[in-house]
Amino acid sequence: MNVLVDIVSVSQAAADSYPEPVRQRIYDASFELYDLIIECVAAEPS
Repeated sequence: MNVLVDIVSVSQAAADSYPEPVRQRIYDASFELYDLIIECVAAEPS
């Protein structure tokens, strides 16, 4: 799980290198990625 969450934080850190509105698009995508990771990790195995 930590590796997946690190991807989100690295993406957000990289966003600072870009001007608006690209920066905000990267932030938005990273939040969506985080939500998807949590959804996958939280899924109970059958």
